Amino acid sequence: MSATNRGAEREILDQYPTPFFAIEAFLKNYDITNLSCIDPCSGAGNIIKVSQSLVPSTQWAAVELDSKYSEDLYSKVQNNFIIHDFLNLDIEKIKNLNNGKNFDLVLTNPPYILAQEFVLKSFQIADKVSMLLRLNFLASRKRVSFMQKHAPDVYVLPKRPSFKKTAKSSTDACDYGWFVWDSKIERASGNIYFLNV
Repeated sequence: MSATNRGAEREILDQYPTPFFAIEAFLKNYDITNLSCIDPCSGAGNIIKVSQSLVPSTQWAAVELDSKYSEDLYSKVQNNFIIHDFLNLDIEKIKNLNNGKNFDLVLTNPPYILAQEFVLKSFQIADKVSMLLRLNFLASRKRVSFMQKHAPDVYVLPKRPSFKKTAKSSTDACDYGWFVWDSKIERASGNIYFLNV
């Protein structure tokens, strides 16, 4: 989710495609070999596409709000996706994409304004949860009590991503990282890793 041009009109449905470099940087430092993964706001499937290229053994499912991405997702995961609002989708329907079981990993770039809600719902369907978020997600009065119990590991991107579709040279106004939680473990601190690009 982009923070560039704060006064500018927002993208419809907060659609800010995840830059390939940001996905590659994370997947070269976080092993998802043979995992069952789901992207709950997949868009055209950038995360899935990069993963399938780098780690073909990963099994993927997807949820996407916008039906215009149906063909893109079918080409990547066949029928293993649902067009629906993830936050209002029944937990069992999501798990049915993985034979009724928890996924090993949620890996996504959520709408930033709903990031906390995506994290909490993802805890219900996966053992590990990883989201591309602004680093200032760590600093919020609203999330203090949550972070004190669910401190993530953070994989910091060394450069700011561009979420714009037209100007590749224009980067976002914020720094980003991949936040990784273990949904089964409560802890008050996590680790910080610095990714290479």
